[in-house]
Amino acid sequence: MGEGVAGSPLTSRLVRNRSAKFAELLRRSGKIGNPTAIAAESVRRTLLSALVAVPAALAGATFSLWFILAAAVPLGVVLVPQLRLGDCVAQRREGVERELPFFAERGSRSTLSSRTSPRATSSAGSGGRRSWSRGTWRYWG
Repeated sequence: MGEGVAGSPLTSRLVRNRSAKFAELLRRSGKIGNPTAIAAESVRRTLLSALVAVPAALAGATFSLWFILAAAVPLGVVLVPQLRLGDCVAQRREGVERELPFFAERGSRSTLSSRTSPRATSSAGSGGRRSWSRGTWRYWG
């Protein structure tokens, strides 16, 4: 864990809980990283931002009540690493969904080509070739 974070049982428990969550997100996103290090860094940054933001919010509240919103900054600091990994998971899922039709078509073509003549599986019946470009099939021969 982190040198400053491991000193307290409360923070080490927070790191363990967040580490399990980050391990799952790292696995699903396909990224490589140390979930314990990410969790320790997240907890450390949250504690530091709370030490700065909460007193600043209380001091600023004497001028305007809107300064109390500054006390919410540590909540954002807690969520940033989790949201970034969640975005990586979504991007990986979108990439798989985008490529899936290509592999399905490629698999069916290779299965058909082993059973029929090449001319029977050619595009547009002209013996031409085809390529995938910008989401559509382009025929050329």
